[in-house]
Amino acid sequence: MMLLAPIMYLVFGYLSIAIGCAIYNFMFRFLGGIEFEAKNETEERS
Repeated sequence: MMLLAPIMYLVFGYLSIAIGCAIYNFMFRFLGGIEFEAKNETEERS
């Protein structure tokens, strides 16, 4: 069990990340995404 647990953790972790990424890539066209805009404060003061 000590040798099997890390291997199973790797396999299930990889599969869950792959499935999560596939779901995100499918839903991205419907949800849009996140938009972030940053401004420099020194440019606004002058």
